[in-house]
Amino acid sequence: MSPNAERREAVILNAELRNFTRLSEMLPPEKVLELANDFFSLCAMAITANAGKVLSVQNDALVGAFATGTRKEYAHRALKSAQLGRGPGAEFSFQLFFFELLLSSLGLQPVFGEFNTHGQRHTGCSG
Repeated sequence: MSPNAERREAVILNAELRNFTRLSEMLPPEKVLELANDFFSLCAMAITANAGKVLSVQNDALVGAFATGTRKEYAHRALKSAQLGRGPGAEFSFQLFFFELLLSSLGLQPVFGEFNTHGQRHTGCSG
């Protein structure tokens, strides 16, 4: 294993804006952008307020991680973030997964604090 790699168990939160393609076809572009921005802002604030980290935002989904404290503590914070991330105006889907991650910067300096993660899903639930 690389000297800068670290194994860590974490809860990964996947938040997705449901029916995004359909909404994009039905609504004016400005409304779609507003809806997506509101969704991602709400989710990011909920994740960071609960000691999590936003790992990525792609298309209609956001991925966050919780890995500090005990397993029960970070699972609780992830679930709380999913509950706080549910806002009015659109349908959202949240999934929580337990992973064992291998965090590394692949020998390079991390860019924007992002790391590559490799792991296997152990359990999951959908909300």
